[in-house]
Amino acid sequence: MTPRFFSLLLLVSISVCLMNSLVAKVTEFNVPIGFSNKSEMFLRFRDVRFLLDRNDQLTMKDSDCIATVDLAPPNAKEKASKKVYRQLTQICISWFRKSDEEEKA
Repeated sequence: MTPRFFSLLLLVSISVCLMNSLVAKVTEFNVPIGFSNKSEMFLRFRDVRFLLDRNDQLTMKDSDCIATVDLAPPNAKEKASKKVYRQLTQICISWFRKSDEEEKA
């Protein structure tokens, strides 16, 4: 078993456990791909720029959220259109926290 496959399997297992214990609210939306003057492809998410140079997924984490985006390079048709999108999936801990009003009730 390769390390990458093992990591993916571990991530899926953890995700399934979390989904079973929580009612998950996952946000998915499209992120536009930009092109620099040097024809480098990139995307921006939360004011961070990520270069698209390999066929992989990128996982971004902060203290509240985890977001995963597919970094597959655009095909010839997508490059020609200059309008390329990739799916981004996000899940945040704060979505499951009870508000102060709910805790008082």
